[in-house]
Amino acid sequence: MTVGLFECFSGLQQLRVMWITETQQGAATLNAEQNTIILR
Repeated sequence: MTVGLFECFSGLQQLRVMWITETQQGAATLNAEQNTIILR
C-alpha cells in the first residue's frame, strides 16, 4: 500500500501507521521517501 499524503500535504514530514490483518499486525514510520507499507 502506498500512502500519497506526502504529495497532498507538503508540510507533512512523518506518519506513524499501525495495521492489523487476519494473520499479522505491525507498525511503521513513513516519510516522503519511504511511503509504502507491504502487507503480505
